[in-house]
Amino acid sequence: MNARPAPRRPLTRGAASLRRLALALSLSLLAFAAFGATGANAYLYWTGTQGTSVNRTTTSGVEETREWVEGIEFPHGVALDASHIYWANFGTSSIGRANLAGKEVEPKWIEVRGILGGNPEGVAVDVGHVYWANFDASSIGRANLKGGEVEPEWIPGANNPTGVAVDAGHVYWTSFGANSIGRADLAGGDVKQEWITGAKLPEGIAVNAGHVYWANYTTSSIGRANLAGGEVEQGWITGAKYPRGLAIDAGHVYWANHGTDSIGRATLTGGEIEPEFRKAPPDIWGVAVGYQTADPSTASLSFGSVVSGSLGAPQSVTFTNHGNQNLIVNGFALGGADPAQFLLEAGSCGAPVPPGGSCSVGVRFAPQAVGTFSATLTARTETETDPVVSLGGSGGTPPPPQPLPAPKTSVKSGPAGRSSNRRPRFAFGSNQKGVTFLCRLDKQKFHPCKAKVTLTVKPGHHVLRVKAVGPTGVVDPTAAKRSFVVVAGKGS
Repeated sequence: MNARPAPRRPLTRGAASLRRLALALSLSLLAFAAFGATGANAYLYWTGTQGTSVNRTTTSGVEETREWVEGIEFPHGVALDASHIYWANFGTSSIGRANLAGKEVEPKWIEVRGILGGNPEGVAVDVGHVYWANFDASSIGRANLKGGEVEPEWIPGANNPTGVAVDAGHVYWTSFGANSIGRADLAGGDVKQEWITGAKLPEGIAVNAGHVYWANYTTSSIGRANLAGGEVEQGWITGAKYPRGLAIDAGHVYWANHGTDSIGRATLTGGEIEPEFRKAPPDIWGVAVGYQTADPSTASLSFGSVVSGSLGAPQSVTFTNHGNQNLIVNGFALGGADPAQFLLEAGSCGAPVPPGGSCSVGVRFAPQAVGTFSATLTARTETETDPVVSLGGSGGTPPPPQPLPAPKTSVKSGPAGRSSNRRPRFAFGSNQKGVTFLCRLDKQKFHPCKAKVTLTVKPGHHVLRVKAVGPTGVVDPTAAKRSFVVVAGKGS
């Protein structure tokens, strides 16, 4: 076992229709617009190896609570999920936890001492397990989130591990005694004890979607590498003071400065370094940060051309939470140049979105005029920066109305065959509404007539032809025909 260097302390449709639709869609969105934050997304937590508590502050510094959770012994590493905070009790070889209100404290929730010893330092958590780095036992342990199925030597063979981190595919640890970073898959296989070498007494470790980060104690630096173990930068950030615990959120990396009793931070690009971002009690060790993200599935939506006065097909944006706290969406806002040309449809963001989960909202383009339009969709969240998606589309000219087909004409009533009536009555019909009629008796020319006519005729054979004229002036090319014979008789 490697000795600790000083200063380390003892071991720890249609415009009207569209307006009505817009109102309906807007009202549907109100169902979740009043949601408020309930998680610990804005808090930074830390522990001290000589203390008996977990402390917290807002990342903005407007609120700080020392001894937020009390009654614990020599806490080292600290970690969060959406329901609890966890810490490693170095002095009692146990893992403690409390809820995110700092209540229901279980100081020795899991006893972690195994055959080879205990003394946990780092702690990490994912959706199924809590993990810890057993310094004395040189192993990585784990248990389920009910505190059962405890495996103190789940991964043996580490060399005095101090920090532990986990993502969707792997568990990572710092080997203090081997100056290396180890890694294994989440089944405990494919173990690489010296996955990355060249660290300098590494302690805390953290991981996100792009990199793994670690604290180099003796060189007072923060190192990082990509998730393939390449592009190693042992001095990615310099100017720390004997860093121990390490944490990241969506925008920053944080570290616990043992040498200056403070918490430092920098952006995830390695810039804007604040060596003493927050002061802390003496002998600070662990640090954790609660955060949520609302990462959109796209930066923009293009609706193409939609006829003005009509409603385009719906599209959706999905927001994924890559943080460790529940994502709270307080509503959505349309802004930019032409927000009135777009509509929102209520989606699935009305309830808290757990870590690793996602929700979506629908958007439709409803141009009220001809032209090019743009707007923005902003999700109102409790994240550090509200996500914004660009919207665009063009309103097209409505096509000319399609002409109605020629109407069809029928003689609905009137004599047929032989009759002595010299004033026969006829009625005409059509398959279209709003038609007029043209009539022709025998060799006369077609002339306008009504739907009901009375003729005056002489005895003999007669032929009546009728054509319907549609509302747009289209004439039935085939006249309806009725033949009849008037015979001389009484009264003729």
